[in-house]
Amino acid sequence: MSRHLSSSTKPAAAVAGLVVLAVLVIGLVVGSMLVRRSQDVRQQAQTDDQAGPTASLAISPAIASRQKDQTFSLNVMFTAENVPISAVTARVSLPNPENNRVIAASNLRIAADLSNSADWACPVSQINNTPTHTQIDVSCVNTAAAGATFPGVTKLATFDLVTTNLPQTNPLPIELDTSLSMVSAKDVRQPLSTSLTDGRVTFSDPAATPPSPPPGPPTGTELTLDAKFNGITTDRGPITALVKLGRVGNTSQLFDTTTEFTFAQNGQYQAKVGLPASLDLTKGRFWLTVKGEKHLQRVFRPLDLSVQHQLDLTAKPFQPGDLPPQDGVLNIADLDKVLEVMALPGPTADQLNSADVNFDGVVNAFDMGLVLQTLSVKVDEGDAQ
Repeated sequence: MSRHLSSSTKPAAAVAGLVVLAVLVIGLVVGSMLVRRSQDVRQQAQTDDQAGPTASLAISPAIASRQKDQTFSLNVMFTAENVPISAVTARVSLPNPENNRVIAASNLRIAADLSNSADWACPVSQINNTPTHTQIDVSCVNTAAAGATFPGVTKLATFDLVTTNLPQTNPLPIELDTSLSMVSAKDVRQPLSTSLTDGRVTFSDPAATPPSPPPGPPTGTELTLDAKFNGITTDRGPITALVKLGRVGNTSQLFDTTTEFTFAQNGQYQAKVGLPASLDLTKGRFWLTVKGEKHLQRVFRPLDLSVQHQLDLTAKPFQPGDLPPQDGVLNIADLDKVLEVMALPGPTADQLNSADVNFDGVVNAFDMGLVLQTLSVKVDEGDAQ
């Protein structure tokens, strides 16, 4: 009897075991699917939160000072973070009303990297005047199947400007039209966000009579300083510097002033420094220090200023590296500032000025190279005695 019961319950037990096993398997499969779906949702959310690739368009130099009747060039530059691109379009606009049209734009030319390439076509390259503005339009398209990739800052086009009189708006804004200036990615599923950096030009009239300065203390001897700035061989506009003067053997300064070095010739800059009439230059020898706005200080000594009033300082070029706000040393903070601005997709004019040590309107590997070069040079930034 007991043997009969045992044999009859075996199939039932087997079926029950199979049912339990099936439920467990189904539960594991469903659980795995839910976990995977949750992971997919999280991954999609992370992807959605990540910022897409960026590009930039900029006027270079971003800030410039020019004289009336002086023809000069401005560049339109772009970056695309090594993303394959299919087109670059820019509209540059500057106020130039027809009732006082004193600015002439001309000689628009596409950069050689694009115009000499069989993969690029630039169907739009023109200058137009509206009743209120002058507009420079450039549009270039890449025809290669894979698009074009650029590792760094690349020139799109260059144009010339000249003004026959001081414009009504001075400084003159040089603006990129937000709706017609962009860098387009080759892959339409990966759109580029384009940041724009405008420029501005301040015009002056050298023939204009400056206002009479307020009466001050009588001036004595005028020193002429001829100097060189490392990394700068052409006219990049005025460079501000702090000049101090004292007697050898005494660290106390007798005189200090801020002056501007302007381009002279052959890569040299020149500044004029008027000394006070009360300063007796016939007694002893003197030391002179000069510190550029983005440079380490240079010390020149001993100087006989009783007869020598034009000083040739070119043998010790001013070395860049002490970036604003200056602290008298070149250190990791200065290097970090250059790297930080280089990494920005669209730096502002102030950010560019803070790290542009060769004053060419952009911050790139050339600026970093100059700062690193200064690190390898012993510069006498210390006390002048």
